Amino acid sequence: MKSGWHVFLSLGTLVRDILSRPRSTFRSRSHPWLRNLHDAPTTRTHANLISRLAPIAVVLALMVGNIPDGVAQTTEELQAEQTAIESGEGLSARAKKVLFRARGRQDDGDFVGAAEIMNEFLAGQPDREQPLLLFNLALSHFALDQDQEAYNDLKKAVALEPRYGRAWLRLGEAAYNLDKYAEAGEAFVRAYDLTPEKTPEILYYAGVSLLTGRKADQGLAALERLLTDNRPGAPLEWYQALISAGLEAGKPGKAAPFVENMLADNADDPGAWELAYQFAAAREDYENAAVYLTITGYLRPLTRSEAVQLGDIYAVISVPLQAARYYERAMELPSAGSDVETGRAEQFQRLASAWLGAHDHAKARATLKTALAEKETVALWALRGDLEYLDEDFEAALEAFGRACDLDPDFGRGWLVRGYCALELGRDDEARRYLDRAATFPGQEDNARNLLGRIGS
Repeated sequence: MKSGWHVFLSLGTLVRDILSRPRSTFRSRSHPWLRNLHDAPTTRTHANLISRLAPIAVVLALMVGNIPDGVAQTTEELQAEQTAIESGEGLSARAKKVLFRARGRQDDGDFVGAAEIMNEFLAGQPDREQPLLLFNLALSHFALDQDQEAYNDLKKAVALEPRYGRAWLRLGEAAYNLDKYAEAGEAFVRAYDLTPEKTPEILYYAGVSLLTGRKADQGLAALERLLTDNRPGAPLEWYQALISAGLEAGKPGKAAPFVENMLADNADDPGAWELAYQFAAAREDYENAAVYLTITGYLRPLTRSEAVQLGDIYAVISVPLQAARYYERAMELPSAGSDVETGRAEQFQRLASAWLGAHDHAKARATLKTALAEKETVALWALRGDLEYLDEDFEAALEAFGRACDLDPDFGRGWLVRGYCALELGRDDEARRYLDRAATFPGQEDNARNLLGRIGS
């Protein structure tokens, strides 16, 4: 069940540690999550990249990462195909010369000049379009912050050569830059499936992009693949993304086994237990939520806001003594920047309610005495009235609810309980006045009229 809880995901850097080209002077534009992606301008320096991104045989069979049995190629076959694509086989002598000149300009940082060389060759000549030329043209457009142009180039490149893994990867970047998140995710899945080494970070960003693009089901499928194939040492942000996808897709049950794996593999990491707590709370599984957040508190100090949340959860699952203990702890903790600020009166109200639920009237009374000395509110006086009523001190309850009604004359329950108390004290005329007033409020009208009928005229 969706609860409004959202996982905030930071894309980080897609290929910071995946594709590095230390010998290349050409770098892609410094995008927030593709920083340090290096694209070598010459085929002879592509060894590292080729070893990581290569095509599969039947890309047309790919449906967002699902490959029918029996058609997947071996790593060696994939690598051989990618090497062939990167070598520029089939280029005319003139096209090779153009590519060589353009890459020279790219190496010198002259991306405008590189783009002009390739555009002049391609202008008005659709038959000259070739994936490697279009890919290198896109690299210049990236460097010039021309995302739409790069996107157009790469769409043509993968249409001409759907096995071109590196083009799919950069198409994913271009689509993401243009807020085409779902398309970016699908491109990243293609790039992952064309990678002999199955670089997991690409699949992670595929899942995140699909989730951002409101394709939660597809994002969940991608992230399930990621964590199924790469469980050992998987970072928590992968689980965080999968949990979010499972909730957004309305399929939290699919995420549940992965949450169990996360806890088994990260038993000493409070971040894992915090994620598990958030997942359980979003599912309204409050018993497990209480367990997970309690364990989080054993592994690291809880913030004041977390202590309040834990108290609230224990209150919901009818463990008021534990609720009271965490409310007390929360009031002793300093406020953190991430804490949701609540007034002292509200904190006292929670605590007193918990003590009442735990049947510790002495502590509830002491809490309310301190609270009311600081600030009088309708809720605090009503709690004091409830406490006195439970202790059958109807005079004190009548006074407490009277103070509440003085603060808020529209407090219908206050007028009703004042009527009850007056009846218990045998003061029918006084009770009639309170109940007449209570009958003017929709929430109390029926009860008030029933009591009035018992009093008579």
